[in-house]
This record gives sequence, structure tokens and C-alpha cells, in this order.
Amino acid sequence: MQELQNNINAVARKQKNFSPLYIAFFLLLYVFLPAFTLSVFLLLQIGAPVLAYWLSVALQTGIVFYCYYRKKIGVREILVFLFLLLFSHAVAYYIFDTFHDGLAYHQPAVRRIAEGFNPIYDGYMYLERPMDHWNEQATYFPKATWYFAATLTAALGDLQLGTVYHSLLFFAALLFAWGVTEGESFSRRMLWGIGCLNPIALTQFTGYVVDGALASLTMIAIIYAYHFFCSKAISRLVHFFCVVSLSVLFCIKSTGFVYGSIVLFCVALHHFVKTYRETQSSTFAKRSVAASKAAFSLGVKLGIPVFLLVFVLGFAPYVTNLLNHKHIFYPLIQNSSEDQASEKGRKVGPVRFSLEKIAEMIYPHAHNRFTRLLFSTISHTQDANTMQPARVKNPFDITGKDWSDWKVFEQADNIRVAGLGPLFFLILLVSFLYLLAFRLHGNRWLLLMLMILLFIQPYGWQMRYIPFLWFFPFVCLLSVPEKRCYFLGIPFSLAIVNSLGVLYLFASSQWGLSQEIAQIIRPHSGEPVLLDRSVFEYNGIFDRFAIRQKYANPEETDFYRLNVELGSLSRGRTSTGTNISFMEDLLPVPETRLVFAQEAALPWLKMSEGLMPVEVSSGLPSRLEWRTYADKVKFYMSLDRKPESDWELLLDGAAFDDTHPVPRELSVLVFVNNEKIGTWKIGHDFKRESFPIPQQLMEKSFHDDMRLVTLMLRLPDVLSLLENQLEVSTYGLRLTGMQMRPK
Repeated sequence: MQELQNNINAVARKQKNFSPLYIAFFLLLYVFLPAFTLSVFLLLQIGAPVLAYWLSVALQTGIVFYCYYRKKIGVREILVFLFLLLFSHAVAYYIFDTFHDGLAYHQPAVRRIAEGFNPIYDGYMYLERPMDHWNEQATYFPKATWYFAATLTAALGDLQLGTVYHSLLFFAALLFAWGVTEGESFSRRMLWGIGCLNPIALTQFTGYVVDGALASLTMIAIIYAYHFFCSKAISRLVHFFCVVSLSVLFCIKSTGFVYGSIVLFCVALHHFVKTYRETQSSTFAKRSVAASKAAFSLGVKLGIPVFLLVFVLGFAPYVTNLLNHKHIFYPLIQNSSEDQASEKGRKVGPVRFSLEKIAEMIYPHAHNRFTRLLFSTISHTQDANTMQPARVKNPFDITGKDWSDWKVFEQADNIRVAGLGPLFFLILLVSFLYLLAFRLHGNRWLLLMLMILLFIQPYGWQMRYIPFLWFFPFVCLLSVPEKRCYFLGIPFSLAIVNSLGVLYLFASSQWGLSQEIAQIIRPHSGEPVLLDRSVFEYNGIFDRFAIRQKYANPEETDFYRLNVELGSLSRGRTSTGTNISFMEDLLPVPETRLVFAQEAALPWLKMSEGLMPVEVSSGLPSRLEWRTYADKVKFYMSLDRKPESDWELLLDGAAFDDTHPVPRELSVLVFVNNEKIGTWKIGHDFKRESFPIPQQLMEKSFHDDMRLVTLMLRLPDVLSLLENQLEVSTYGLRLTGMQMRPK
């Protein structure tokens, strides 16, 4: 009887204790189970992302109630889990993804998988957008987050909800850090908790990018490795939790595969060294054999389950790459024959080449990954559009000029320099002082592992690629003894202010932007709405809008002068540019349902590629003027019904030059859907001409997923005149009318 009463009391005491580990486990499962289930379905060629989601939800519900039945959790844990789940979905639903990468290829890829595309068997993952580079790359990207988002999109009918994985994994990492350190001092638990407040994770809550998720998952792996290094007890729940999180880490980004492998290697190496030292045998051979057996046993226990999950979850691209290209990291790594076949690596070169050219511009005096990372850490913050050399700052200058170091984080999707917040340099400096004062104690292995993780990445200066740099100063703070924990107040305060300040600026900016977008597009229910080079349309639950597609620049007709400065990325451009202007606002083209919803989004302005608006400083009447850096101008329009006959294109315009007479007639080559339909000869006088468009060309657009008609005007004479160094820098094309209509 007494024994029964003791058991009841033990259960009661256990019920009183809050269990954050189980909540973290449920949050992780919510991301993992749909992605894994869909990957199994894809392997079996079952195209049912909706079924994958609801089957996973049912399975997770059963796991939650099983844990409740076994007295592992109580009502409080279930309520907290449901609250975090609903909160994360609300954030994802109400704040639009406006990140470049999300709009360029993540969202189109998620939408395609949600609509039934099978990345394992269907081959080339065409994203149905003009720019081909990301189409090709998307085939070889790890897809765990895409699988999860696709199931959510298919089941709930809203593309925006797919971004919820960021906040779910962040809360999972935070609760895991707090729960696994139960029994340690409050200051030590705070250290691990603040280590999870990664600014990169906090500023990617609302976007379809994976660096924030990479930060949270890597933090879980670091905590797990630390427990091995310190010989702490690891429960079966913690072990299984980390196996699942490592499998997701491997499958969200190719670098995640590398980072996860390094963590596993360091854990096994530490176990080898530890066993070697503790073995009582006197001979080197026997100690080495015993240590090798122990390391191998640990590797099997930890590594085999991870790689089995990765085999299924990451079958595309890892196994498919292995079968087709002899290694798993294609096209990041190519052999010499593939390099030659793809024009010396240019098949995958644009990303790597552009990053290297950008690094040369930002860090002109730093020529390797180590010095560039150092300069990035101690410099003022710069975003992706700032291509000036990095400026080293005073660590006590926590604002920058006019608070510029903070304001950059209002649009934090691609910060080039100092991407961990304005106070990170100061936090790092303070932590080094603590390290010198208290020396390394109990964290040498963790510091070694972090150093390998940091320097294995050649582009670590762009800190979203190495978000775990945020935890580096806190590893140094592990040296502070418990009796001196009051010293931790300074770095803790700096870190909290840094992370929460960055989060506030980013969240308020994104919330305001989302509200503006919703206000603009709400009156145009049922129509695609063009806004800031993105198309918004009804695509969600509760009758609201979401981002559909961003039109990227095809054939390298870019908006920004940046690309002129990048050498080979500016083929066919000139540094002075060519002006294209309209004398009056154009009427919307018939058959075009696109709504130009902003005052700045006059017809064709935001819909054209290769153009950017510039101010007109002359005394001429106010007009809209554009500048192009190429010999081509492209327009995109939406076709809303099947063509029943041939069409025609009507163009009204003339050649112009504000400062010089037009030397001769200008030839304008006219293309529709990349097929030439005629040549337009224009001079100083305005001229109207009609060009026939065959019905089959228009039907090609109608059968395309986006139903886009592409009109391209090539101006070869402009570049030839500029190349002959004639003083005609403002020579270009003036349009007064443009119509595309059935005959």
C-alpha cells in the first residue's frame, strides 16, 4: 500500500513539473512528419500531398495523446504546444513572404510539388518562370522544407502558411535548450537559451528561405554534441529528438549535410579520444582498437538512423545525384569533363562567380575566407544592394550613421556584411575578455567543432551561410565559473537587446509592408495584381491574397548597375545605358487582366524587364523615362482566354535623342515568345506599324502554367552606335502606344 502511494506521489510530482522537451519534440515532429511522409509517397509515386499532411497530423495527434496517457506530459504542455502552433501559423499567414529567394524559386517549387510534381521521377524541375538559372538549380536543391510546405499548401490551400517551419523550428530549439539543461544553474540555462536567439533565425520567420531553420537545427546539434563532450546523461527522447533534427538539417540545404556530418564526426572523434585515455591496457594497439570499437559503436547508434532517414527524406537530390552524376553534391562540385561540357563551370558558375566578385568588391584587401570573415564581423552592416568596401567600425559604435546599422534589418533577407546585428562585435569582444580572464574550461571540444563549422564555408562573410557564428561568443562564456555568474549579465544584456531590437525592426517593417500590400490588392479580388515586380493573387484561405510569382529577369536583363560592375555578368551592357521613354501613359493591353495597383506601377513600368525608372532633369514636360543596360527590352502580359485566331501587335513610336539629330533609321527587332515576327524601322518621325502573331504562338502561352505572353524588342543599332563612341548616350526608343489584340 505504501509503495502504491509513493508511486502516486511520484506521478503527481512529475505532473507538476513542466516538460519543455516534449513540446519541442512535438514542434519538430510537426515539420518532420509531413515532409517525411510526402517523401515516402513520392518514392512510391503516390501524388497525394494532401493525404501526407492529414496522415501526419493524425499520427502526431496519436503521439501526443499517447504521451498524455503515459503521464509524460500534462494539459499544460498540450496547451502550450497548441498555442505555439497557432501563433506560428498566424505569423506565417498574415505576413507575406517578400524575400528574393522565396519569390524567385522557393515558392514556385513548393507550388509545383503541391500540384503533383514528383522531383524524384519527373526530372528537370521547371519552375515556369522566365529566368532559367534557378529552374536548373532547383532540381538539385535539398527539399525537406519544400515537402513540408507543399503538404501544408495542398491541405490548407494557402501558399504563405508554408513559411511556418521557421518559427516552429526556432521554438523547438529554444525549448530543447531549456529542457535538456534542466538541473543546471539558471545562468547556464540562460546561456543556452540566448544562444538560440539567433538574429538570422528571428529575421526569417516570414520568408521561404532556409538559413534561419539551419540556425535552429544546428543549434540543436551543438547542444547535443556538448552533452557528449561533457559526458552528460542523454535520454532516449533526447537521442531520438536529435536524430530527427539532424536528418532535417541534412535535407534543407547542401551545406546542412556538411555541417551535420562535421557534428557527427566530432562526436565520434571525442568518444575515440576519451575511450583511448580511459582504457587500462598498456599497449598502444589495444587502446586504439578499443577506442575505435567504441567510436564505431557510437557512430552506428547515432549515424545509421540519421542516414537512413536522409536516404528517404533526401532521396532527391542526394541519391538521384549519386546515380546520375557519381556524387551527391552535384552541381556544387563538378568533375573536369562536366566542367568542360558546361563551358568551364558556367553551368553552375553564376552563383559562385558572383559571390567571389562581390567579395572582391566588399573586401578589396582580404583575399581568403578567414580575413573576409574577420572584416565582416567587425564592420558596419551592409545589405545586398550596397557594394561599397566594408568599413571597420568602433565596437562601441552601436548605431552607425543615422542608426544605419539597425535600419538595414528592416529588410534582412540578404545582408552582405555583419549580418548578426549591430552589437555582435561588442558581444564578441566582451566574450574574448572573459575567455582570457577565466581560460578555457570544459568547452575546448565545442570550440574546436565550431571553428571547423565556421571555416569550412568559403562564403562565411555572408553570415546567413554560417548562422551558428552567433553562438561562438557564448562558447567562450562557458568558461565563466558558476560562482562568477554575475559577470554574465553584461553579455546577456547585450545579446538580448541585439536580438530583440533586430526582431522588432524586422517584424514591424514586414507587418507594415504586408498591410500595405493587402490594402492595395483587396479591391481587385479575383485578378492578379502587379506590385513591386511581384504578382499577387487570390491564393489562400479566408478570401485573401498571397504572392504568386516574381518575374525574374530572363537572359540577364537586370535592373541594377551592380551587374554592370560584375564584369562577365554584364554581357551586352554599357556603363552609360540607353534611355527608353514614354510620352504618355499607355492604356492596358486588351486581353491583359493584370492590375497595376500602385501609382508607380504605371502600365508596363513594373512589368518590363531590362528597364529602371530614372528622373528627368531637363526642362521638358514631365514624362516617364526608363533606362536599360542591354540591347533588349522585354514585356510580359497575361493571356486570359484561348486564342481563336491570329493576333496582331500594334506599335506606335519613334527614335529619339534629346541632344543630337537621329543619324539614321533605327532597326527594332520584334519577338513574341522568343520568336521573331518582324523588324520595325523607325526614325525621328512617329510611325505606326502592325505585326501579325500566328495563333500557335499565342496558344503556346495559353497552355503555359502562368499564361504569359513575352514581347521582346531588340535594339542592336543602339549598342553599335555606342560602341562606335558616338555621343548619343540618350539615344533610344519613344513609344506612344502598344496594343496586342486578336485580328
